[in-house]
Amino acid sequence: MSSNKNSLRKLNLILVRHGESTANVDSSLYDLHCDSVINLTHKGVLQSLEAADKLNAWQDETGIVITDIWCSPLLRAIQTAQIISHKLGGLNLTTRGTEFLEICTNAANHDESLAALSDPDYRAKLGVVTDVLAGVVTHLLPNSFREMVNGLRNVLVSHEDFLTALDKSEALLIVAHDYVLRALIAAIDETITVEEAHSYLKFENGVPYWLRGEYNVDNPKENTVTMSRLTLSTDERAKDEIRQA
Repeated sequence: MSSNKNSLRKLNLILVRHGESTANVDSSLYDLHCDSVINLTHKGVLQSLEAADKLNAWQDETGIVITDIWCSPLLRAIQTAQIISHKLGGLNLTTRGTEFLEICTNAANHDESLAALSDPDYRAKLGVVTDVLAGVVTHLLPNSFREMVNGLRNVLVSHEDFLTALDKSEALLIVAHDYVLRALIAAIDETITVEEAHSYLKFENGVPYWLRGEYNVDNPKENTVTMSRLTLSTDERAKDEIRQA
């Protein structure tokens, strides 16, 4: 079946997993602290700065401008996004998409972090409204991951902010967590199975990935998507393409 031209959206997403966190170094911290307050290590800060350099180079080479950041509400992702935003000249760090947060937190069943995020005083301390793309998904079971993917698929095709972002010529930067980004990829590119996304996809800390192609609102199964790992060298990036459908 041919696609309605009006249903097609140009896809330019930049996906970044937060920089290295203290719990990435010592996983026991997940048991000692609320997930939402785990912060970046010094290495994580440097990774975030390097990500900004790569994104600056990518903008210069492609002519595509990043104007908006959607960020997970967890501290380590917010710190990463703020570092990138500052170095790129002050991007619009938006907090759209409550649906994303509800889907991912419900699937993860991570009550402690959700309670912290619902506290207005906690949100005020972070300096941003934390009702955006979720990240409280540290230890997900496969069934929970499947729920995340299916939930995101249902939301994306009718999410006005997401569709508006796709209608722009600029790119949307999403800073989140490994499991969230895996679920997002599987939700957008249905040629990737939930099992493949859960078991084989891997996002490195602080590394930008460019997801590009066409998003078909009427029939996401017809999406054509390519994802590449960004480097500081155009030649290196061309050799480092990790998936093309």
